[in-house]
Amino acid sequence: MNLGKTTSTHPWDIDIRTISPTSFEILAVTREQAPVQMSLAFSDWLATIRAALDNGLYAWVATATGQNPPPLAERIQYPICSTPKEYASQRKRLSGVPHDILDKLEMSQPYQVDSGPESTLVYWVHELARVDRHRSLHIGLGRVSAHRIRLLLPEDVSPTFDESVKPFQHIDGELLIGHFTTSKTISRFDMKVDFRGVGNDPEIHAGAGSKLDGRPTSLVDRMGTQSFSL
Repeated sequence: MNLGKTTSTHPWDIDIRTISPTSFEILAVTREQAPVQMSLAFSDWLATIRAALDNGLYAWVATATGQNPPPLAERIQYPICSTPKEYASQRKRLSGVPHDILDKLEMSQPYQVDSGPESTLVYWVHELARVDRHRSLHIGLGRVSAHRIRLLLPEDVSPTFDESVKPFQHIDGELLIGHFTTSKTISRFDMKVDFRGVGNDPEIHAGAGSKLDGRPTSLVDRMGTQSFSL
């Protein structure tokens, strides 16, 4: 997405904050709200994925039964359940679907995953699509995706970076992406900082911090994951 065509400035920027004469923070900051086009693009993706699941199940049942439309076609919707009890209820609703298909669908349910339903892509798509359809668009954020900062200091000054800073996160207001101290007192204006190695990707507020298979993932990772095989 070309953000320059939809906003007066880039929504996210990098800044340096002086903590003391020898201590400095590097921050990713939000200059303005992410463009609504970002939320609309994500909305389209959610609707497409959810429809693909429903359409795929319909075609599967039609092929298995040799009938098109298949029995009780109006009830066919791909079930996504967080508990066995929920799936039992959905199974009753899908009474026109062959039992072997229902058994395979059950094996793919989010509650079958050891790390919990919330760590599966189908659960994530299901929950976010419901909000998108019935409540509101998802709010766009930025997420630090690349982190390479170059400092140019006077020859007699050396920096020490704080290795405990974890920069690969979403930007909600501002995010600390670097902290360094200098061997001598120095003014912010006596240093040159190259931020071209810092990159950010789109993220959404509701999905920030989401995990797949127990691992933190970005929106780009989640949208590119192929996790719907049965």
